[in-house]
Amino acid sequence: MKADYLKLTNGREVRVEWNMNSMGAFTTDTGIEMTSMAAGKADIFTLRKVAWYMAKEGEEIDGRSFELTEVEMGSLLSQGEVIAFMKTFASQTATTEQKKNTQKGRSPRIFFRR
Repeated sequence: MKADYLKLTNGREVRVEWNMNSMGAFTTDTGIEMTSMAAGKADIFTLRKVAWYMAKEGEEIDGRSFELTEVEMGSLLSQGEVIAFMKTFASQTATTEQKKNTQKGRSPRIFFRR
């Protein structure tokens, strides 16, 4: 599995990983379950917290400490990186079946008879 990174406006690349550790820390801290987020009940501050926990876990996996606070990290994410984060988060939380369904296939050929 490839590692996903976000590029902060200060030039630093931060690995982000949504796994049992980051999910558990997020749920313990906020009391928000994944089922609530899957139902579309996530605001930008919740997503910022998710990104922060993912960065803490990703950096730990890469053997680095993550010293930024949640607000500091949020201030270093450009709009483009927020969008990139959303795509990464969606990809990391998709089930195997969902990932299979996102593959683009060829358009069906339609033959007209005269």
